[in-house]
Amino acid sequence: MFVIMMALISCFGFLSCNKPEYNPDRKISRIYESYKNSLWYNDVLATSGESSKDLTMIWNWEKNKLTRIDQPDWSINFIYEKNQLTKVQYGDMESVFTYGKGKVREKAEVFYAGKLMSLINYTYTNDQVSKIVFTMYDSDEIYRDKTFTDKYKAVSRFLLPECMNRQLFAHKMQQKSKNGSKSNSYTFEYHFTYTGNNVSQLKMVYPGYDEEEESYTFKYDTKNNPFYHSLFQFDGNMVIGNSENNIISIYDGDGDLEESLSYKYDGDWPTQAISKYEASYPDYDYETGQYITVREVSEYVISYEYLKD
Repeated sequence: MFVIMMALISCFGFLSCNKPEYNPDRKISRIYESYKNSLWYNDVLATSGESSKDLTMIWNWEKNKLTRIDQPDWSINFIYEKNQLTKVQYGDMESVFTYGKGKVREKAEVFYAGKLMSLINYTYTNDQVSKIVFTMYDSDEIYRDKTFTDKYKAVSRFLLPECMNRQLFAHKMQQKSKNGSKSNSYTFEYHFTYTGNNVSQLKMVYPGYDEEEESYTFKYDTKNNPFYHSLFQFDGNMVIGNSENNIISIYDGDGDLEESLSYKYDGDWPTQAISKYEASYPDYDYETGQYITVREVSEYVISYEYLKD
């Protein structure tokens, strides 16, 4: 919800030529996360909980280059040649980028302990990422190393939208394709439609699976997105880094609202992103022998601090 909306190495998007590609006017220095949740029975509060405001990321910059992101249990390092990002490293997991004409990123390869685990190819239309083809190669490491998924997501947060990671592991990699055979590789496609500089629609295609296609549409505010040109993803988020502005609504393929977000701002820049999720449903109360209405309410808050000028 931030959960579909807010995750790690999807296109740390970088498309420019003679300066670092991700170089916003205001640079993130620290990220904090907190949440609240409550459970109601027939409008009577049953349980509630609230977390503290926890520091979850420190972003380290050398002038205009993002060089490292620190979290409590790990650090991700960004390696450059001149001003071009060439590698993202997290322990024995790393992504390596290949650039084409005009210094546009053509592909990314993810290696684990020196072994190729996945390949991401990018297609551009009018200098915007319009298609990503993602291939992951089956390997015993996926099942043998309990930390593999976390490492992979950490690196891939700057390579492709988090929804790809969710679907990738949700399919469990060993699901049979429709023809009943198993494959040693799994390919997914992601298609982006833009309105101006914002992704207005994302279509995801999973050839060979029961649910072959799903799509989402998005609405935005008019303020600056501090992650624009990075394609950085929070857990669950899909297109936070491809868009110039900040998502305020996410709709599924049927046009139903999936998630709403609100923000607090300092001028034209957000300092908080707030996702509120609410759901109601009937449930049977065995003590009274009657049906009751259960209401779940959750609020997830991400707060930003910027480098001082």
